[in-house]
Amino acid sequence: MTPLLDVVFLLLTFFIFTWVMMVRAQVMPMQMVAVQAGGRPGDTDLNVLAIDKQGQFFFNRQPIDEGRLETRLRQFAEDPTQPTLYIAVEAQGELDRAPLLVRALQQVYEARVQNFMLVGPPAPAPGSPAPGSSNAPGNNGSVSPAPSSTPENAPPASSGASGGTTSGG
Repeated sequence: MTPLLDVVFLLLTFFIFTWVMMVRAQVMPMQMVAVQAGGRPGDTDLNVLAIDKQGQFFFNRQPIDEGRLETRLRQFAEDPTQPTLYIAVEAQGELDRAPLLVRALQQVYEARVQNFMLVGPPAPAPGSPAPGSSNAPGNNGSVSPAPSSTPENAPPASSGASGGTTSGG
């Protein structure tokens, strides 16, 4: 009986295969263009307004004071290509830079810069510790214990045979 079943499945496979091949696919002729890979990416001019840990302003990596920043932002806003201004604040520091950021945003608004973005450090991957947390590598803070492998709501393991109860005797 087994050889007959093998033959039936083999015939079924052949019929399905020929049926699929009989359907003619309508394809559109397309000219493929040669692509050169492995080249160096072109230089991109990023316009960055940054505030460092000490509260110093930088425009395209050049230190700038608040008075010159206003004129530089006005020149930037007059650019007909309307480039994007990226505003970044260094993540950690002892100085409160929120008022500096607010003043910088106010100057950006007053200079009528149309395209700007606030940027920051990338978000940590799921499951990895945050850069400032005590579990970060190289931090000498306390390390939290590893999670238990048993579920929290699981009943404690019994020492008896199956069923967990023992009969007295």
